[in-house]
Amino acid sequence: MSGINAGACLENCFVKTFLLDLPVAATFVHRSYNNCVQADYGSSIWKYVAFETAWTSQDVVIVGDIASKQYVLIGAVTAFRSFTHFIVHKEQNRFTSVTAYQPEIRKGEKPEEIIVLKGSDWRLLLIDYAKTAAERMGARGADTAKNCTGYCSWYYYYHQVTERQFIESVEALAAKKAIFPAQYAQIDDGYQIYHGDWLEQNENWPTPLADTVKKINDMGMQAGIWTMPFLASKTSKVFKKHSDWFVCDRHKQPWYILGWSPEPNHEWACLDISRPDVQKHLYNVYETLYDWGFRYFKFDGGGFSAPAGIRYAPDATGVSCLRDGLKLIRKAVKDSLILGCGMPFLASIGIVDNNRVSSDTGKTWQAWGLPTVEGQAIDKSQPCDPVAPSLKIAVYGTLNRWWQYDRWFRADPDVVMARDENTGLTAAEARTSALTAIITGVAFTSDRLDKMGEDRLRLLSLAAKLRIRDLKPLDWENNVYSYLFEGSIDDCRAIAIFNYSEYPQKFKLSELNMPAVCRELLHPLAKVTDLIEIASHDAVLIVEGRYELERKCIK
Repeated sequence: MSGINAGACLENCFVKTFLLDLPVAATFVHRSYNNCVQADYGSSIWKYVAFETAWTSQDVVIVGDIASKQYVLIGAVTAFRSFTHFIVHKEQNRFTSVTAYQPEIRKGEKPEEIIVLKGSDWRLLLIDYAKTAAERMGARGADTAKNCTGYCSWYYYYHQVTERQFIESVEALAAKKAIFPAQYAQIDDGYQIYHGDWLEQNENWPTPLADTVKKINDMGMQAGIWTMPFLASKTSKVFKKHSDWFVCDRHKQPWYILGWSPEPNHEWACLDISRPDVQKHLYNVYETLYDWGFRYFKFDGGGFSAPAGIRYAPDATGVSCLRDGLKLIRKAVKDSLILGCGMPFLASIGIVDNNRVSSDTGKTWQAWGLPTVEGQAIDKSQPCDPVAPSLKIAVYGTLNRWWQYDRWFRADPDVVMARDENTGLTAAEARTSALTAIITGVAFTSDRLDKMGEDRLRLLSLAAKLRIRDLKPLDWENNVYSYLFEGSIDDCRAIAIFNYSEYPQKFKLSELNMPAVCRELLHPLAKVTDLIEIASHDAVLIVEGRYELERKCIK
């Protein structure tokens, strides 16, 4: 049996130091996280001015000097057996080195490949890095000609969703197909009894899932389902019957994780994919779901699915087991669409089709307490949490990962929150949510379309049918989330601007190198001329005046 992850002691794993030769005044760092949940507060672009300290990044890091336009990118382009972490060192107020370590690569083993790129534009370095990693990991290269669209039950009903509510929502979706042409209708968390027993249904889902799939298909959509393929709660049948199937800690006890689910599904354990009996079990579960007709699979809990620990196979690592498990499921579900949620980005390239690039969105701009269900007031009695589910934190995460879009996978920004009921979001914030789908090309929603006004339905239609391509930041500031992006829509230059602030912001078309007359697509305006004022929490999508919105059949 394998021992505890070698990363517990840095002296036992692969470590390499890269010396820096940057101007003394250099302060620019672009940091990254290896899944959709931020490990720390703040923007990906940071000005580090401390005298003696160190900062961390995952997968890739850029260090540079804005004034002289000198940037150095150091990034891992493979993740077959281990994650790669970076530590940026500053000594006596200047950058001196970057240390890379790979916790699951023992000394003497072949490390994950790391490349070093240098250049005058950090954005182009990130694009080159993303392309190289995509090639090394064998990215699937999905067809992005049309946006990926669908419905997910989570952000309206959360884990209390019933079969009746789900079917009503899908029926409303089918009735508005001309407005929002959903390809998939996905059942989220709430149909099962215990996490891990994915083929069993609770009393609120009396109809066999195979019959529910047929209803979805009859309404013109493919059926999807939520699971956490490598995790099970302590209360599940699979755990109680096969506790030896799970990764163990150094005390040879199951490696328990405190998850986000309410009791009794709140403590999880991770399946040991290196075991042949676990592999057989996993394949049978997903072959059954495929046979029932599911063609869209949302795999949640990815960040919890590669823990350090004791495994059956002596050479197995958390990352190798994660990839082996995903490959096994891919074989079972064939060409179904797989969405990774919380899934490590680099390690899942080449297996997943879509990957969530943001933390969970929410029904408020900022996070107030826990998510609420229909009919309950939004709880503002608890302090605002800057990393709990909220629209603002979802937008931040989505925009931070612009360089991954369509290169590593289709980037899922989480659902569009366009509705005007069962929400605390304003019309301005709904436009901001819709724009994240337009910049990524993935537009799912949890909204009840039969309860929405025409203006909010129009936002969903835009999200489903418009796409900005070749996106990158047009401008940026240290310690500030990027808010100004450029790209193209149908070969017309386009600008996307997000106003995260609590005050109106003004921009001039001339300063953005846009024509004197342009179209703004999110608001019901025909044309804009030079000066644009954007309300707090609002967004605009500006395109050259020659662009014809009607070609997308949106009015």
